Amino acid sequence: MWWCLLPVAVGFRSSTTCVSKTRLAAHPFGHSSSSSEYYALVSDENQTVDYLGQSTWCDLVLVSQQQQQQQQQQQQQQQQQQQQQQQQQQQQQQQGTDWSDEMFRWLQREGPSFHTSPAAEARVYCTRTLNMRAIKAIGYDMDYTVVHYKWRKWEELAYECTKAVLAGYGFPVRDLTFDDPDLVCRGLVVDKENGNLLKLDRHGFVRRAMHGYERLSEAEIDDKYGRMIVDLRHTRFSFLNTLFSVSEGVLYAQLVRKLDTGALVRDAVAPFDPSKVETYATLYRAVSKALSRAHTHGASSLKARVAQDPSVYTQREPEKLRSMLEDQRAAGKYLALITNSDWWYTDTMMRYVMGDDPEWRHFFDVVFVSARKPSFFTPDRLPCYELVVDEEATAPLLRETFEPKFGGVYCGGSAYLVEKLFGVTADDFLYVGDHVFVDVNSVKASMRWRTALVVQELEAEIAAYQLELGDRLELDALLTRKDELSQRLNHLRCHLRRWDSTGEPGPVVRDHHAATACRKAMAALLALMVELDDDIAPRIKQDGATFNKYWGFLSRAGYDKSHLQRQIEKYADVYTARVTNFASYTPYHYWRAASQTLAHEPLDADPEHDLDDCDERYI
Repeated sequence: MWWCLLPVAVGFRSSTTCVSKTRLAAHPFGHSSSSSEYYALVSDENQTVDYLGQSTWCDLVLVSQQQQQQQQQQQQQQQQQQQQQQQQQQQQQQQGTDWSDEMFRWLQREGPSFHTSPAAEARVYCTRTLNMRAIKAIGYDMDYTVVHYKWRKWEELAYECTKAVLAGYGFPVRDLTFDDPDLVCRGLVVDKENGNLLKLDRHGFVRRAMHGYERLSEAEIDDKYGRMIVDLRHTRFSFLNTLFSVSEGVLYAQLVRKLDTGALVRDAVAPFDPSKVETYATLYRAVSKALSRAHTHGASSLKARVAQDPSVYTQREPEKLRSMLEDQRAAGKYLALITNSDWWYTDTMMRYVMGDDPEWRHFFDVVFVSARKPSFFTPDRLPCYELVVDEEATAPLLRETFEPKFGGVYCGGSAYLVEKLFGVTADDFLYVGDHVFVDVNSVKASMRWRTALVVQELEAEIAAYQLELGDRLELDALLTRKDELSQRLNHLRCHLRRWDSTGEPGPVVRDHHAATACRKAMAALLALMVELDDDIAPRIKQDGATFNKYWGFLSRAGYDKSHLQRQIEKYADVYTARVTNFASYTPYHYWRAASQTLAHEPLDADPEHDLDDCDERYI
C-alpha cells in the first residue's frame, strides 16, 4: 500500500540557472537525505504501476512499508520463517497506523493549511487518470496557453486585419463589422460545399446549422444532411477547433450572405477576381488565406499590432505563472516552451506575461520557436537552428544544430530532439496547449505524450450552466412527464391493435365499448403530449442561449455531448480554462478520472421505465 504524504520543503533553484541533466537522477524532488528516516522515493529500478495503471516513479513510500516489502521477498526465499515474518508485518502495520494517526493529529493542530478545492471555473478536469508525480517533463504552447488572450479583443483585431487584406484584393468588406461574435464558436464545422456552419454531436450527426445569418430548421437539417455522419477527414469539411477560428468563421458567414445575394461580385472593385470565389469552397479558401496573411504581413500584421500594446489583448497573472513554473522545476521536472510564433513575437509576449521580465527564458530549460506544429510532433529529425540571442534579445544569427542544449533558443526542430535532450519519452512527458488537433490530437497520436488542453471558454460555460440550472431541471421534468404519457399511450395503442386484429377480449380491451373508451383515452393523452411539446420545443431551442444564443453550450449538442467535447475527452487527459489554474495544484497531484455511468446501469431511473422519444403527434 502506497502512502502519499505532504511534500517537505524543497530547495528552490535560482531562476537564472538552467537545470542540469542530472537533476532528476540525483534528487528528483530536492529532498535531503535526512528525510529517509521516515520515507523514501521510488526509484527507476523499483517503480511499478498502481491500481489505476499509473507509474509510481517518484512516489513517496514509508520506510516501514519498504521493510515490509523486503520481508515479503524474504518469505519467498525462507519459507520456514513465514509465520514469524507475518507477525512482524502485522506489528509494523499497527505501528505505522498509530504513527500516521499521530502525525495527522499534529497536522490538524500545527501543520500547514491545505488549499480548498478551487472554484468550478478554476478547476482542472480529468478525462484520463494522470499522476503528475510520474511526469518528468512538461512542454507548453504559448498563444492562448501561457499567453492568455482576451479573445474578443484579439479576434476583433484579427477580423479587422483579415478584412483589410481582403479589401486589398477588391472584396466589398468595408461595411462589415465584428458586432456579433456569437455567430461562430469553437467546435463548429464548415461545410464548404453548402456554405453552412454545423454543430455536430459526438456521433458526427448535425444538430444545429446556419447559413450566413440564418439558422436552419430541423426539417431543413434533415433534408440536407439526414443521417449523414460528418467525416472531418473529407476535404468538404473544416473543423474550427481553436479560438483563432472565430474571426475567420464570422467573416466567412458574412461573405456567404453577400455571395448568395450577388453583392460579392456586384460591389467588388479591382483587383477582385470573381473566378476565385465562384463557390462556397473557393470563398472559404480566400478567407483562410487572408487570415494567414494577416497574422504575419509586415509591420501592420496582427501580431505586430498586438505586440505594440500587449495589455489591451492579454490578461496576465505573472505571480501565479512564475510560482507554477518554479514549483514544477523545483519538483524535478524539465520545462520547454514550444510555439509556432517567431522569436521576436515570443520574446515580446513572454516578457509581458512574466511580469515585464527580460530573463523569462530562465524559467524554461529550452525554447523552440517557429516550431511548425503539428509537423514538430513527429519522431522525424527535422531541421533545427540555434538562435544566437544577444543581450537585447534580438536574433541576428542562425546556425544549424543536431543537438539542442539546455538554456538554448531554437528555430524549428522536432519532438524527437526534445525527448533526446531531456531523456524522457511517451507517458513521462506532458504537453499543454489550446489547439485540439495541433496540440492534443497529433501529440497523442505521434508521440504518445500525455496532454492537457486549455479551453478558455470553459469559464463562461460553467457560469452559464449555473444560471440555466433551474431551466434545465424544469426541462428534464417536462421530458420525464412526456415519457410517462408516451408509455401509457403506447400500451393502449398495443392493446387496441390486438383487439382490432383478432376481436378477442384482452386485459384492457374486452369489447367495443372498451375499445371506444381506449381510443378516447389515447386522444386525450395525445392532446396532453402536444401541449408538452409546445412547451418543450422552445426550451430545447433556447438551451445554452446564456452561453451562445446561436449554438448553445460548447460541450453539448442538445442532450448529447458535442463533437468538440468528444475530441477533448478522447485526446486530452486533463483540461482547464487557463494554464495558471495548475498553480492551485501541487506538482505531485494525482488526477483521477471520474467513473463513467453506462447506459445500462441507470442510477435513479425506474427500471421499468423505457424511454420512447417518438413524437406521438405524428402517429
